[in-house]
Amino acid sequence: MFRWQARSSIIIFYSVLVLVFAGILFSGIQFYKSMKFAGDKEKEGNTNQALTEFEASASGIKVSSPVLGVIILVISLAFFYLYLVYVYPIQETF
Repeated sequence: MFRWQARSSIIIFYSVLVLVFAGILFSGIQFYKSMKFAGDKEKEGNTNQALTEFEASASGIKVSSPVLGVIILVISLAFFYLYLVYVYPIQETF
């Protein structure tokens, strides 16, 4: 039972890392696309961008940005923080 718990803990940890790194990668892609889009729109003279909003009502977090990469990055890092605090806490046992 202890071996299974140790293995499942490692599997969950690496799954969380893959999800967080995928979120960081996707936010980087969105940053790149938005900067390219902003450069193209600036050349045309039109600088209007759609505003994207994210709101977590329980904790009162609200993020609004014309760049979708910011929203993805905030969600990824918040997920990783919550995982570290509540699922994988490292505490001294002695």
